[in-house]
Amino acid sequence: MRRLNRVAASIAALFAFTTLAQGHTYAQATGNSPVGISVYDRTRLDTWQWLAAPPQSETYAYVESLLRLTMMQKIKRWDWQLEMAQPSILHAPTDAVSTVAAQGQLGLGGTYYASNGNNDYPAAALFKQGYLRYHFGAPQKSLRLGRFEFFEGQESEQENETLAWLQTNRVAQRLIANFGFANAQRSVDGIEGNYGTWTSSIWR
Repeated sequence: MRRLNRVAASIAALFAFTTLAQGHTYAQATGNSPVGISVYDRTRLDTWQWLAAPPQSETYAYVESLLRLTMMQKIKRWDWQLEMAQPSILHAPTDAVSTVAAQGQLGLGGTYYASNGNNDYPAAALFKQGYLRYHFGAPQKSLRLGRFEFFEGQESEQENETLAWLQTNRVAQRLIANFGFANAQRSVDGIEGNYGTWTSSIWR
């Protein structure tokens, strides 16, 4: 009962914050080059029913929260973006990691708990994105340097609606992306160049 009460309190607090924060995007004018400021919060409740591995718990729930604060600006052919992220896990299961090597971590909740030093309330802030990009004047011709999210398969835009749908829903993110299913998501450090339908990138 105590565990359920802690989860319920965590969910209530997070959804109250989400109501205030999610979807608020505004720009503060500074001459002819406004600076955009975006606040985004994603809160969700995850429930798992894993394969039975007694005495470990194969059925559990926990809360994920991702807060992203972004600043961006475009000045003539240049644009830049800075973003901080703060992912949190609330009430990760403490009994979803089996001591039997063949069983291991029983679902993503067990992975979050084990990879954060056996902490059931891990939270951290990180530098999510920070890049500078130059546009060469023609559509889809640019050079970007810094830390950014990379979506394999969506480096270029398709004018044909059918191809654009196939690109987004059947081709993109097959191998490399920000992995939106994970709480913190992924960024890369590197350089990316676009020249029409051709894209070249080096990152790590």
